[in-house]
Amino acid sequence: MKTRTFSVVAFAAVSGIAAVAQADPQYTTINPPPGSELGHAAILSNIYGGSWSASGVNVTNGTHGAMRVMDAGSIWGMTIPAAAPELAQDDVWSGGVVSVAVRARYAGDSHVFGWIDDTAAVPAFAPIISTGSLDTPVTLTLSSNFRWALQNTSTGLLFTSAPWSNPGVGSRSGETFDQLVTYHVTGPSGLSEIALFWEDRIAGQSADYDYNDAVVTITAVPAPGAGALAALGVIGLVGTRRRA
Repeated sequence: MKTRTFSVVAFAAVSGIAAVAQADPQYTTINPPPGSELGHAAILSNIYGGSWSASGVNVTNGTHGAMRVMDAGSIWGMTIPAAAPELAQDDVWSGGVVSVAVRARYAGDSHVFGWIDDTAAVPAFAPIISTGSLDTPVTLTLSSNFRWALQNTSTGLLFTSAPWSNPGVGSRSGETFDQLVTYHVTGPSGLSEIALFWEDRIAGQSADYDYNDAVVTITAVPAPGAGALAALGVIGLVGTRRRA
């Protein structure tokens, strides 16, 4: 069971079918950051530019938008590139070739960002990049069923995008906690990225749940030749129009 969530009514269109209501969409509560640490709107401003402000659970600067992906309430996981993100939740994922970059970090602890391939015979944490390596993209190929993961190397705890695998500690050991908040970021020139905002401590271990301890962006990498094929398609259309 997910904790620290609240419900918001949401609607979405499914591939031309009439709009349908999600069953009790839930979004994890984000606390204000302490001291001089930046909140989500300010972090997004540093990454994408402009002045960002909240619009419900989403954030926008007028030209770019960051739409919250559900933390619970959907039967669909999230895909990369994003397909119908308004219908998805961020527990489990499916992807292809992506570029991963750490964009912000407000934490006293050290971590390694990675993933767990649940199609493997023995799923295990696979490190991708240290969260201290800001703006240093790494390219990798993901599977059709995986979880994102953050290894806190200071405490030894491993957190994933699926709350059921994030047990509490001490007196909270019977609970599970959502350590990840996800946005689908869109903008000019076809921008479409995933932004992952992590909490690096569990309740019972000084967690503040402002979800800014590590911020990672995920961008789909087009298949080789995809740009050239698209260009040929455009040329073909132009040629057809000229002959019409």
